[in-house]
Amino acid sequence: MYKFLERCFHLVSAALVLLAASASGTALAVSEACERDCGRVDLPCQDLERKCELKLNSYRTFMDQIGFNVTLHSLPALYVELLRPHYPGVDLSTVRFGFSRGLARGAMTDCDKIYFADESYVDKVRNGTLGAGDEPGLLYHELTHTEQCAQRGGRDFYAVMWWNELTPALIQAALQGTLDPGVVHDLMPMEEDANGRESDLCTALPDGLVRAVSISAFTPSTTSPQPVNNTITWTAQASGGRGTIELAFDVRRAGTLVADQPFGSGSTFSWTPAQEGVYVVRARARQASPQRGPVQIEVPFVIAGAGGGGGAPFSIACEEGAVLVGLTLHTSSYVDYVQAICARINRDGSWRTREINGRTFYWLTTPGSAGGAGGAAQTLRCAPGEGVMEVFGRSGTVIDRLGIRCGRLGPVGEGTGIVAPRSVKGPSGGPGGAPFELWCPANQVVTSIEGRSGRYVDQIAVRCPNLCLDAGNRYASAGPR
Repeated sequence: MYKFLERCFHLVSAALVLLAASASGTALAVSEACERDCGRVDLPCQDLERKCELKLNSYRTFMDQIGFNVTLHSLPALYVELLRPHYPGVDLSTVRFGFSRGLARGAMTDCDKIYFADESYVDKVRNGTLGAGDEPGLLYHELTHTEQCAQRGGRDFYAVMWWNELTPALIQAALQGTLDPGVVHDLMPMEEDANGRESDLCTALPDGLVRAVSISAFTPSTTSPQPVNNTITWTAQASGGRGTIELAFDVRRAGTLVADQPFGSGSTFSWTPAQEGVYVVRARARQASPQRGPVQIEVPFVIAGAGGGGGAPFSIACEEGAVLVGLTLHTSSYVDYVQAICARINRDGSWRTREINGRTFYWLTTPGSAGGAGGAAQTLRCAPGEGVMEVFGRSGTVIDRLGIRCGRLGPVGEGTGIVAPRSVKGPSGGPGGAPFELWCPANQVVTSIEGRSGRYVDQIAVRCPNLCLDAGNRYASAGPR
């Protein structure tokens, strides 16, 4: 830009001398940018129009020289996307730039054409490889001039504005060599605006023209729900930023942290849940150096039951007004067979009874069973007035061992369901697999079991609906768990 000032000053000076010497010459055509509301005999006004046109012609001539034989390029699509919010008045897709041998240093903007004196800088812009910090600043600065041109109304109006910002005293000082053209350049309001924008954007975009770190995908190795003790591997795909992206993972159940993996270069996370429930699995991503972020994504995941995916589905539910109070098992090295034992419950939480042939019995039912014919039989049953609050054991690809934990059933009202843990029954089965616990939520009791079975019990889960009283003062289901 400094060289432009020097050359334009001399071009205009020579033109003004010619203009003064030829007062009766041919009328000079005046562009719209230089037009004034001059009367036919308003010679001073017409003189200002002619001087404006001479300055405008000097601008055009110089820019034609700077742009001669320059190969122009479009801004990278990413740069257009990232810079569009900062230059809302400019169609950045139409901006062109290139390397000009006519510039000694810096850059020059002719509205939607930007010329750079450094060929390597042009290559970086073209390839979208400008670095962080101040390196993109020159581009920000010149695009501000493009915006000024658009706001002013086009190339001629922009050129006139440029000249109008130079006072006659400054021009004279530059022509006489008493003031560095670079100082004149920096004093121009349009340059102050561009310097301000450059500084602001270098601050707002400290990592330069790169996308912010983001997580585009976060997926488990298998779909929800899954039983306990099955290892689930999560994979996160993160992009953006400058340099290395680090990822961290964690898992929470009801707000409590149950597993985590700190920030590192790995993009996968393996988790083996040991308890049923609804979990929230989170991935976080950040730029490693300098640190930026993190951003995060959360995915809910349900763990229901234990065991593997073999066999066929089964579901065994206690009748309305009854809860699970025990299991009949056939076991060997695995759990071969399971049968539910249910009891009807009175208002005070006690087991209901019935008379048969003059004798009183607890009203117990066995609504269903699942599994194969092997193994030795064993019955696990809570004490009267208790219900099953947890099923626990060991599992791998099948259920290896099962036991139950019982709790006292409370009266209807606050604390309906289990009000206090009481006893443990079992476990029964083999030593294989990994431990699991299938708990009911607080104050709830198991009313059904489900899962998968074939030769063995392959998978098991519990269901614990809220309980209330029906019209007959019996426990009834008030909705799913």
